[in-house]
Amino acid sequence: MGAAILDALRLTLPVRQHGEHLLVETRPDASRRWLESLPYGDMRQAMPKVLKALGSLNRTELSPHARAGLMPDYENSYHLAAHYYRRMGRMHTQNRISLDERLELHSLTREMAFAYKLIVNDTLAQRGSPKGKTLLMAIHAAIHYLGLMLMGCYENYTPAPVHLWRELYGLFAFAVQHELTDAEIESEAIRDGLPNIAAEFKRIALIALTDPYRLSRVEHWEIFQYLSYWVDLADVAQSEEHELDSYHFLVDLTGGGKPAAMTSHTVLPGGARWWINTKFLVARLHQHQQTLESSHEELNLGFSRRLPRHECLQILSCLRRAWEEPPERNHPRFPKINRVDVIWSVAAIHELFRALDPLSAGETAMPSSTQSFHLEDGSECGVSWEALNGSEGGLCLSQHSASVHQLEVGQLAAICEHMDGHPTSRWSLAVLRWLSNDHHRTTLGLEFLRGDVQVACIHALHGNKIELRPKPAFLISGYEVQGISTPTIIAPRGLHREGRMLCLQIGEEQIYLHARNRVEATTTFERFFYQTFEPSSEQLQSDHADRLEDDVMIDFSGHELGNKESDWDKF
Repeated sequence: MGAAILDALRLTLPVRQHGEHLLVETRPDASRRWLESLPYGDMRQAMPKVLKALGSLNRTELSPHARAGLMPDYENSYHLAAHYYRRMGRMHTQNRISLDERLELHSLTREMAFAYKLIVNDTLAQRGSPKGKTLLMAIHAAIHYLGLMLMGCYENYTPAPVHLWRELYGLFAFAVQHELTDAEIESEAIRDGLPNIAAEFKRIALIALTDPYRLSRVEHWEIFQYLSYWVDLADVAQSEEHELDSYHFLVDLTGGGKPAAMTSHTVLPGGARWWINTKFLVARLHQHQQTLESSHEELNLGFSRRLPRHECLQILSCLRRAWEEPPERNHPRFPKINRVDVIWSVAAIHELFRALDPLSAGETAMPSSTQSFHLEDGSECGVSWEALNGSEGGLCLSQHSASVHQLEVGQLAAICEHMDGHPTSRWSLAVLRWLSNDHHRTTLGLEFLRGDVQVACIHALHGNKIELRPKPAFLISGYEVQGISTPTIIAPRGLHREGRMLCLQIGEEQIYLHARNRVEATTTFERFFYQTFEPSSEQLQSDHADRLEDDVMIDFSGHELGNKESDWDKF
């Protein structure tokens, strides 16, 4: 029985190495004292030591009971390291952790998964029995850390190891076979773990369905935390049903691929099928959206307390699209073999468009394909990319460098395609929608921003004063957004606030306006509608009215332009 179980699980394990026991402390009390003595206030010093010790431990011969006895102390060390780096990763750009630190944390997560898989493997090899508290805990923890490995891949936009989903499915199928999925685990057994195996499995399967390479790094962990509260509303079960609605997602436990949405191209596997049903979870999402939209009180829905309300709504909308009725591709792809120049960041693109704008006095030199430039965080990224394929809605680009860590999903881009080996004179705006990095090659997807682009500057109005320093902005017109043809403004993140008074400057012309409905907010920019208004006649006669370089005293009692029964009444 034991051999058959081990063969079915097919766990990937580290190779045992002779002499590794000399490099690590295997006595529980001594191991605990050593781990507690590490300088966790300086995580760059502490984490490599924990990683080295656990790596040696995983390559040392130990009984399952002895290994399980050492793991709670490593759990505490991992918890401190992971929370430190995830908190730093959510701070302002200059405080983000380095690529080396991200990869080191990912390696530590892999070693934690190795440790628990070793306990599962050795326990079954010795006894061949699925019963026992140690085995239950080890299966639960192995699934938990394999899930965290996937989260690390999503956060770093790297592909998951080829064996990872196969191992997750094997451990879950084993737990199903022996009725372990709903068995409760002690609350302190696994830090940040869920109460049972079924909940752990459903959480990571549901995140996989959100197309995580399209999410920003902050959103990955917010969804992870949100599901900690509500994952029980989803159901995973075996079914032979043929009439399935859009809330059912296929989980092929005999395969090695991630859970999949049902589309017209889905090929159902033979035999018994497993499904995740999200109907009740989506119903709760609807409730949470309505509550956030109608109430201004502070609500605890499962997101971080510091997450702004509009970002909570944005994540809920993303989850509804993923779990209710995932969209199929609307436009066919076609191959493209040419070069594309890409400029990133709102500030750099604004400088470029000013140089091209006849209303501006910009004298910026055009970028060359061999040039690199600095992003918001100070890192460099090359201009030249290779177009792999395209569609009516966007382009898929690739570059032979690991530039994925300098980019963010949701970044604004300016693109210029090459024709016959030479760049064209036309630059267009696009948004980075997904990222992937494999073997030092970065691949990404850009979605075109349709419409005519006019470069502008925008000033926020604070009380009766115009902000001294202008911010870069773009006026997009001539294309419908959310069914409305009214122009929209793209400006740096943080400028929009509903009803906020702004001053838009295009060339020598100034337009006073109110910020209205925001249609998109990413990590770097916001796009919103606006409504113009006229300042008072006294303000128009002021000698300082058109001097944006000075603080201007303005009486904003003028009337608003436009029909009161306008498209704005739809929001």
